[in-house]
Order: sequence, then structure tokens, then C-alpha cells
Amino acid sequence: MQRPVVNELLSTATQPLIKPSANAKTILVVGAGVAGLSTAWALLDRGFKVKIAALDFPSRDAKRITSHISGALWEYPPAVCGHHGGGSANSDDARRSMISYHFYHNMSQDPVDAKQFGVKMRRTVFFFKEPVLSVPAQVEKRANIRASGVIGFEHPPADHTGRNELLREFDVPKEYVDAYALSSPVIDTDSALMSMLKLVRIKGAEIIHLDQPISFLPLVDGKPMTLGPSQDAKAFADGKHLCAQYDVDAVVNATGLGSKNSVGDKEVYGLRGAVIRLDNDGKKFHQLQEALVVSATEPDPRKETRFIFIVPRNDNTAILGGFAKPLPKDSKEEHYEVEHEEIINLRERCNHFMRGAHDLNGIHNGEMNSGYPLAQGTRPGRAEVCLERNGRLIHNFGHAGSGWSLSIGCALEAVGHVQDACGM
Repeated sequence: MQRPVVNELLSTATQPLIKPSANAKTILVVGAGVAGLSTAWALLDRGFKVKIAALDFPSRDAKRITSHISGALWEYPPAVCGHHGGGSANSDDARRSMISYHFYHNMSQDPVDAKQFGVKMRRTVFFFKEPVLSVPAQVEKRANIRASGVIGFEHPPADHTGRNELLREFDVPKEYVDAYALSSPVIDTDSALMSMLKLVRIKGAEIIHLDQPISFLPLVDGKPMTLGPSQDAKAFADGKHLCAQYDVDAVVNATGLGSKNSVGDKEVYGLRGAVIRLDNDGKKFHQLQEALVVSATEPDPRKETRFIFIVPRNDNTAILGGFAKPLPKDSKEEHYEVEHEEIINLRERCNHFMRGAHDLNGIHNGEMNSGYPLAQGTRPGRAEVCLERNGRLIHNFGHAGSGWSLSIGCALEAVGHVQDACGM
């Protein structure tokens, strides 16, 4: 049975929307996170042949990739972690996020696709310690959200006590003085990534398992060229040698944080984070249905930010976050255990916030998922997404904490760059 088209350029049907011709262009996509798989999907449905190369692919059994670990709550930019876009939304990211919003909303309306890809629309409530209309940046974001076309936006007025009905409904601590809500897609990343990988393979993508990272820099005597510290390595990377090596017409770099080495990007940096996973089956506490969020304040890309991020991933799991910790250059990733100071602090923040809300008494006792209590990873932080073309090489990386929110918009934009690279 032909699956429905979830927008005019992407389909969950097993056959590409546009069947590749005998002389169709072949594209190499490097990276198999949400950016790489979304781009491969979009290319396949536009009639391209696709090869996907990666060190790690999505798996339910092996080590989870960064896109697995993401909170995957759609957010209007900037993201709550405060490490993207300098604290305000630019028009490119706003457009990309809304394309993704409508894509996931449409997917959620089809029972088969919604279950297969783990997509559900949920009421999402944002809480603030200052009145929204007293903070210029929040005034702007609120206006942009209202005008964007999101579903279910509500910002109730305060009553005679100074609190609105959302604050009363969730009984949050008195330091929170304002709140608004909207309907947002939440993606179960385990289901979505596995389904995306399966779909692109069925649509015809060739899978290439790498045993070492690919370098996008030109080769000199068979080795990636060496550049001085003042030279912009990314400017020299044009994809020519990879086109020859893999017999393709263009290359997409979706390697995320790997772009720091693979293409010499000086702006991308590691952004360490973790989320606690709770059993959300209603047995240990009242089942969470809404997503509850408090954004990071005074974001600074050089400093760690902390925020509150309580999201029902599905009917069995809820996640608690979070923090975003920039990693110093060449530093090793810090591994967190459940009793690490950072994780204890995270749990205490969420516990304080949730006191009284929905009678979630179980959360105070750290009722974590016994098999997978803590998910952690390193996001590709960057002041702005790198979505650009140099010759036959197209970059799509640096989404920080907004990978899922920007995924489809960025993928479709990347297809346009590929068409330019191929002279179409």
C-alpha cells in the first residue's frame, strides 16, 4: 500500500517520489545521524541515487549516536540550551524549523507513520521567572511564535494574584511568574532513526560502513593537505577527491562534531549533555502527558548552561534535562554516572520544579529506567548552522541542540545546494 506523502517533497512510501533515471546523479552523504538520514531521504525522493557512509549507524543494540540521545522536542529557535544563534532566532533557522514542524505534525496525523516513526504532538509549556512581556527578547520570540503557524498557542493573562492559569495548573514554585504553551512534535528518536534508516535503504540508498573518519580536505601525496593555523581549511575542501574515490557527483558533509577534524571547521565545538530517563508507564507516578520547559538564561557559548526539560518521549519513557557544557579544545569527553555531581544537580532542579505538579512523587525518589537510566552525548555546537556549498561539497552540520527541530528544513535546503553542485 502506498504510504501518504507527508509533504510535497518527502514521502514515507517505499518508492522514491521521483524514480531515478538511468543517468541520475549519485550523491555521497557522510554521516548517519538525523541530519545525514534526512538529507539522504530528501535526495532519494528527488530522484537522486544515494550512498550513505558513516562510522556509526543507528542501532538499538550498539552504542547510541548523538541523534539518539537528543531530547527531540521541537522548539522554535533559539533552543532552550542557549548555545545556538546568539540568543535570538535568525530568519533561516525560523524557516527551517517551521518546515520541520509541519512535516512532523503531518506525520503525527497518520496513525501508521506516527507509530512507526515515534512522532506525537504534545502540549508544551514554557515557564519564565520574569513576565514575558517585560523582556525584549521574549517579546520578540513570543510574537514570532504566534505568527509562525504553530498549533495551540496560549498565553493566558495573569489573575488578581499575578499568576496565570498555566502556573496554577502545574503548581510550579512561586519563582515562576509567567508561562505560555503550544503544541509541539515530540520524536521518539529510537523509533525515528531506525525507521529512517530502514526507509532510505528500501528507497535505494547504498550503505557504506567506514572503519576510519573521512577527510574532506584535498589530498597531497595521498594524505589530507596540511594547512597553517591562519588558513581556513574549510575553504579548501571542495569534494573533488571524494567524488572520484566514491564515484559520485557531489558529497554532503553531515558529520556533526566530526567536522572539526574532517573539514577543519574552527567554529564547531563539543557541547556535552545528558538526560535522565524515567519510566513513564503510570506505575511509579502519574503519567506525564505534557512537556515542561524552562530555558537557559543569559546564554554564553563559552559557558555551561542549565535548563529544565521534562518531556514524555513516549507512553513508556520520559526524559529529564538538562545542561549544555562546552568542551575545551582537544579535551576528552566526560563520562557521567548516575551519582555524578552534574546528574544529581539536574535531578534536584527537576525535583524542585515538579513539586506538586501532577503529584509526581515518584520523581523525587529518582525512579529511573533500570535498563537505560542515563543518556549522554556531545552535540555539535556552533554559533550558526553551517549549511553551504563549496564546489561539489555541501555542508549540513552544527545544529547544536536543534538537530531534530531543524532537520527537515535543513535537508531540503541541502538538496537545493546539491542541485546547484550538479548543474541542475
